[in-house]
Amino acid sequence: EPDLAAAWTLLATNYHIAAQELGGGGTFSGKARHAAERAISLAPEQLGRTPRLSRILVEAGRAEDIARAASALLADPAYSTGAARFALGYACRFGGLLDRALREFRAATGEHKERVAHQIATIYLQKQLYPDALRVLEEANASRLRVSSVFVGAVAWALMGNTAGAKDTVAELAREAPSSVYTLMGQVLVGRLEGRNVSPLLGWLSEIETTNGEVHCALAQVHAFAGDTAAAVDRFKHAVSAGYFNYPYFQSDPLLASIRGLPEANSAFESSRLRHEQFGREFGR
Repeated sequence: EPDLAAAWTLLATNYHIAAQELGGGGTFSGKARHAAERAISLAPEQLGRTPRLSRILVEAGRAEDIARAASALLADPAYSTGAARFALGYACRFGGLLDRALREFRAATGEHKERVAHQIATIYLQKQLYPDALRVLEEANASRLRVSSVFVGAVAWALMGNTAGAKDTVAELAREAPSSVYTLMGQVLVGRLEGRNVSPLLGWLSEIETTNGEVHCALAQVHAFAGDTAAAVDRFKHAVSAGYFNYPYFQSDPLLASIRGLPEANSAFESSRLRHEQFGREFGR
């Protein structure tokens, strides 16, 4: 039904699941974005009410729109707030308001526990609270394993300098999703930790297509960690232009250390700073 919002929502949801499982998703992420935009155009009152639609639209660069819609819903005492809090938390995480995001996700836990656990673990990782991130992920993955969650765990082990932990986690990734970009990125991390040549893996990663700025950022981090500065800068520019402007994380992340201060990356860092600060003026508290 071309004019049925629920049909487009269902289509967006299925494409988004496919994109998440593949890690980046190639054409699936673009199709999810198109379907989500169509669903909202048909039923604008749903903006901020459906967690997966909210995620798709934030990943499509509309963090401010989702944060405004969710904030308006939360101001209505008659509205059940779980979905809106998740939507606001996701927008705030993309926009670099990590403490605000953490509060919103915790408030949404009861209704959206499974979704929230991964988000909280990701925030802990970005705050460099690696043991806390691993603890939350272990609890969440006990009920349902998510490929992106396992990758977050691999990054946490790598940044703790625990090669064995990272290697075991990436081996789990390879068993669950051998063709996922998350698996390839994890293999680059482990390869570098072990001092191996990862050039073939970097070549495969260069072919990954996505509309998700956070996935572009992860690719930038992996390329930077592997010493491929040019590719790291290019992916980082794509991350920011796609709507991922988590500036405080960009400034503190150990994986991006090699590109901070590079003239060719300065404009992207500055763009993310300006958008983050504007976002903070409207939604930070």
